[in-house]
Amino acid sequence: MNDGDLCAAQRLRLRLIGDIVASLAHDFGQPLNIIRLAAENAADGIAAESQTYDTIGQQAERLQDHMARLVHLARGSQDTALVDPAGVVEAAVAGVRARYAAERVALEWRRPAGCPAIRGAKERLALVLETVLDNACDAVLAARMSRPAGTVRVTCAAAEGAVVIRVSDDGPGLPATVTAALLDPQATGPGPRPGIGLMLAAGIVAEMGGKIHVDALMTGTIMTFIIPGAGP
Repeated sequence: MNDGDLCAAQRLRLRLIGDIVASLAHDFGQPLNIIRLAAENAADGIAAESQTYDTIGQQAERLQDHMARLVHLARGSQDTALVDPAGVVEAAVAGVRARYAAERVALEWRRPAGCPAIRGAKERLALVLETVLDNACDAVLAARMSRPAGTVRVTCAAAEGAVVIRVSDDGPGLPATVTAALLDPQATGPGPRPGIGLMLAAGIVAEMGGKIHVDALMTGTIMTFIIPGAGP
């Protein structure tokens, strides 16, 4: 490797480190701001102590869950087995629906018939789906400043020997630089980058032999995972 290649590799490494730091700052910034505001409101007598404690506890639990998920996503490949994708999707939807019940985010899901098995690590696929669903729900909440309602729709279907899992939302949509980086982690250029959770999720799908496709619309995002079926 010559000096030019070493410099290029170093620049890429620094860019990736910067992306990770920026992503963590973004992902943890919102809960920490809510905790700070709750503490300030309690100090000023605006909010009752019990309400403040509940808010701080909920956001601290959110931070812990997020960190635990990142740790699991970042771990190396686990032993693979036959996995029922519809069952994994259904469990992920149930968990995310419960977390966002208080926010009244609508999650639409109907279990399909005849969806083939795939080969992979069930827990890692579940974490991928929870990460994508969380991002979709957060996008719906972000869009409520301009419209009152929002929906996340989830489907899972067989298609030409593969399983297609699709998550769509009617949030504000993804910037082009986020979409580009999900498809190519080495993509460079100015603009926002995807959170580390989404980057790791895309990597795990590739690890299973699958691919990701992102449609960034004017009012929403459609994220599609295409994973090969396990075969006969």
